[in-house]
Amino acid sequence: MNDLRSLGARVQYEQLDISIKEQADGLIRSIKGQYGKLNGVIHSSGVVRDSFLLRKTAEELHQVLAPKVTGLVNLDLATRDMPLDFFALFSSAPGSLGNPGQADYAAANAFMDAYAGYRNTLAAVNRRQGRTLSIGWPLWKEGGMLTDQETQDRMLRSWGMHAMETEAGIRVFYQGLASGCDRVLVVAGDARRIREKLLATGTAAGQETARSMKAELAVDPAVLKAETVSRFKTLFGEVAGMSASRIDIREPLESYGIDSILINQLNGRLEQIFGELSKTLFYEYQTLGDVIEHLLAEHPDRCAEWTGLDRQDRERSGPDEAFVVPEAAEDGDWISCACIAKGPEEAEERLFYP
Repeated sequence: MNDLRSLGARVQYEQLDISIKEQADGLIRSIKGQYGKLNGVIHSSGVVRDSFLLRKTAEELHQVLAPKVTGLVNLDLATRDMPLDFFALFSSAPGSLGNPGQADYAAANAFMDAYAGYRNTLAAVNRRQGRTLSIGWPLWKEGGMLTDQETQDRMLRSWGMHAMETEAGIRVFYQGLASGCDRVLVVAGDARRIREKLLATGTAAGQETARSMKAELAVDPAVLKAETVSRFKTLFGEVAGMSASRIDIREPLESYGIDSILINQLNGRLEQIFGELSKTLFYEYQTLGDVIEHLLAEHPDRCAEWTGLDRQDRERSGPDEAFVVPEAAEDGDWISCACIAKGPEEAEERLFYP
């Protein structure tokens, strides 16, 4: 705020809970009383209580939904008769893409995205004033809802996404308001890899399909399992900070004090080996042995690669069939906004380059 004041702006900070209608109404009355008018609204409040849905309490759900759902409606109703220039909603990428452990947060942001379109329809019949825009922000490099380095590293490996620079975010804010869209989704990172994920070009899927089309490995299943168990125990021990010799894959996961932080770290390490995996893997199975059986059943080729048994197989059977992957385009940083007017079937991609 001091930076704004140094530029000659007047900054006034009021603390309240916008999910309580009386407080939201009181704030708007106070602004009209002091300044006579309000030119725009930026709704940027939010709460996260990360946990898988089956473990969430009703109170945690309320805490996450209240500011973005109830609070948004309260602010809109409190300003419905004001000649606003804009009503900007700071949504988040999980509202469009989802995110394990954030079902409530994703739902709250999806509500904001839908509400932007609803308010614009009201403005079209003179029941509201000002353009409404919901912006699905990614992770910001500075400020915002920060996350741990392990999560950021996994986003980069899996999606090619990295934290967005402040300057790029401010530029996209203005471009979004000028776009005429109800909502925009913003991502920052490797254009080629993100495009594969978001726009379903099929390149990544094609590579995985090519991998699965290889001839079945002539590896003894018992040997493959034993080697995979050994590798898995070593990996788990490194992440959990314990000796692999102390790990019993038949023990319940709870006996190792496994929590969401440890699960995120395990998922990150396993995705380096197996590619994208279900983020609920360690919630779906009760023991490490169950997780290993899943990996052996669903990804036997990756297990063979991980243990080095595929090399032995190639030495016996000769070289594998060659699979040619198209040359990748040059990587580069980007900001992409998927502009959705009426529905997903009418989606239009717009690329905003910083």
